[in-house]
Amino acid sequence: IIFSPTIKTDSNYLGYILNSSSSMDQKSSSAQGDSVVHISVDSIRNIQIPLPDFLEQQAIADALTKVDNLITSLTKVIEKKKLIKKGAMQKLLSGEMRLDGFEGEWIKIKLGDISSIKTGSRNVEEHSANGKYPFFVRSKEVMKINTFSYDEEAILVPGEGGIGEIFHYVNGKFDVHQRVYKISDFNDKVNALFIYWYMIIFFGEYAKENTVKATVDSLR
Repeated sequence: IIFSPTIKTDSNYLGYILNSSSSMDQKSSSAQGDSVVHISVDSIRNIQIPLPDFLEQQAIADALTKVDNLITSLTKVIEKKKLIKKGAMQKLLSGEMRLDGFEGEWIKIKLGDISSIKTGSRNVEEHSANGKYPFFVRSKEVMKINTFSYDEEAILVPGEGGIGEIFHYVNGKFDVHQRVYKISDFNDKVNALFIYWYMIIFFGEYAKENTVKATVDSLR
């Protein structure tokens, strides 16, 4: 749908106002359809927007554009710092860079030799929006549930979908979906948070090499 103003209007202001919560709410209330949601031109025409004089429109649009530009600049700085952090994490978690006061060789050991790994038993349908406990499913979102099966320290990773990209750490009461792996019962010489950060950095490549290719990639 193309908007062609019939009166003198600042196009940037119009863009911002049409993306405001008020305009969005009006569009949502006029939307129709189930599988594909759509909105008619007539519904768009009936959206009511506040319209100050042209100079004030320009001033508002300029102010919001400056905010957008600032956010973009900050986002770039944040992304740069994230890359710096990731580089430092890779060196620290691989032993390439050592903290002061620590030396000696690191040992290599299988994850299964220092922890217990098994799947949960719950289905997504068992979640409750107002549940008391975290419910770990196959997504970055942590749902809620009214019961808990575990009360411990654990790392959770999906067994299919988002493999090597989704990691959760928990210490307390929680429940787990049947296609999510619970890594817990760590050896007393193991720090679970160290394993958690190590997996975030290095587990992805291993997972890609060992996934079972099907409709949805899965990890045994």
